[in-house]
Amino acid sequence: MISHGKKQLIEILEIADINILISIKELTSEDVTKKIKLDINSIEKIFNHCLRQMDKYLAKSTQERKSIADLTFGDSVEIYLEVSESFLELVRNIPEDDYSKPIDKGEKLVTIIQRISLHFMGHLGQIYLIRRFLGKEISSIYSFVLALSEGSRRKLRKEWESWWNSEKHRFL
Repeated sequence: MISHGKKQLIEILEIADINILISIKELTSEDVTKKIKLDINSIEKIFNHCLRQMDKYLAKSTQERKSIADLTFGDSVEIYLEVSESFLELVRNIPEDDYSKPIDKGEKLVTIIQRISLHFMGHLGQIYLIRRFLGKEISSIYSFVLALSEGSRRKLRKEWESWWNSEKHRFL
């Protein structure tokens, strides 16, 4: 049985995860690599940065880091899907008592999950601003942060996967 605290942490991570994916929906390969200003990273760089962070923490368990150097954006998204699925599976399967045990330089899993989730959401704001500059805002009747309920996360994930499966060849 997952307690309320563990369940909430996992839900927050799932919300951050689906929102990062939604943030690239309906973009082109040119959009994700475009720099809107010299000192602002592209969507591709921001996305890869988020991937590296999650992969870093997953590697604490798997002892293996994914290499994203010199990959296409499409390849990075595919690796992100593997890493996020594995990380979510890992945190779901870790007993709740272990959430408060130091695992990485004294940092606890509860803190790591919070850090990843908040980090992703901060970068999501950057991506949304870049999208606005590109004239490719995400239209939503909900809010800036989507998929707060489990049902909406499933629905949006299904829609995103449909889009990705039909468009990923354009990013490879």
